[in-house]
Amino acid sequence: MQMIYAHRGASGYAPENTLRAFDLAADMHADGVEIDVQRTKDGRLVVFHDETLERVTKGTGLISEYTYDELKKYPLLYAVDGTEEDTIPLFSDVLTLLRKRGLRLNVELKNSRNPYPGMEEEVLQTVREADMVEQTMYSSFNHYSLLHIKALQPGAFCGILYEASLVHPWRYAASLGMDALHPQYAEPMLIERSEVKEAHLLHLEVNPWIVNDTGDIRECISLGCDRIISNYPDRAVSILNQCKPRD
Repeated sequence: MQMIYAHRGASGYAPENTLRAFDLAADMHADGVEIDVQRTKDGRLVVFHDETLERVTKGTGLISEYTYDELKKYPLLYAVDGTEEDTIPLFSDVLTLLRKRGLRLNVELKNSRNPYPGMEEEVLQTVREADMVEQTMYSSFNHYSLLHIKALQPGAFCGILYEASLVHPWRYAASLGMDALHPQYAEPMLIERSEVKEAHLLHLEVNPWIVNDTGDIRECISLGCDRIISNYPDRAVSILNQCKPRD
């Protein structure tokens, strides 16, 4: 079944990775959301994309250098339609909202630059406590981290993130015991018919991210991509409904 995931929530319309963006994704009938998880100075798991605050807030420096109470003082003012109310949410609060709204989840562990030792255990535990195990999949550019997730929870659904045109990425992912490819859809060259076909032969999903253009969305649907991750979930849902009946 092909599905639509909202990239950092409905981030084309509301501040990325905020409760408002996730709520809006549900209103737009997305099947799930993609989020980014990091850890604060006082050990709280928070949902925020960049390792530093500068791009979307008035703050500076690393997320890991602030306590959660300090981070709450920096709303996402520089994001799409940002207001003083759009503060960085706790991972646990996001899970509560997603469960209430019936959304699936793709958790990206943001541990490529800052390794956050032990974060895998904490993320898995938080998901279990929220009773969201069956609805959650995991991805990361840190493929060692995904191996650790698999060691801790063999049944966890994991997808390798990458931004390059890799040679036979399906073989690489399968060799690691992964479940999906998560390529960036920056240009059509990154998603070829052979890639999707070969991945499916190995029982791997292909879940491209940042698929925003109407033509690109249609192409990903035509190629048979499994979970299309878009900043504009309403657009992607509408096109998917036009292309074929939803399973």
